[in-house]
Amino acid sequence: MFKIMLFSLSTIICSQQAIASVPPTPEQLYTNVPSEMSPDLAKAGGYSVGVRTMEITDKNYYDPFTNADNKTRTLKLEVWYPGSEKVNSNNATTYDNVTRSGQPFSIIANAVRNSAVVNTAGKFPLIILSHGYTGYRTIMPKFR
Repeated sequence: MFKIMLFSLSTIICSQQAIASVPPTPEQLYTNVPSEMSPDLAKAGGYSVGVRTMEITDKNYYDPFTNADNKTRTLKLEVWYPGSEKVNSNNATTYDNVTRSGQPFSIIANAVRNSAVVNTAGKFPLIILSHGYTGYRTIMPKFR
């Protein structure tokens, strides 16, 4: 009986390792629905979307937990903007990540990585969005 349980446990562990080593196929999180079913503010605008990942560093960060001054703190930002390239299946940005339980996943964004900013004389608003404490920057790729 012990040998059967040990064999079953080793089979499960090997299967989980094999599954974890296979890169996930990028998924489209949102399906296209008729415009009548979407809220007015969810409609696609007149511009394509570009995206860049940036890091900014605060070299004079005050850490309230350790009461230390002049610590260095780096923040990774995902910057979305009106881009000049139309997104298609060949240039769509994908995000590869791992869930808190260790499961890898990959999602497709409706944006072109490092696209040039659209060349227009118009002005665009600055929108700052925080995903919140339990989220991460790659979870909101639907912007269009």
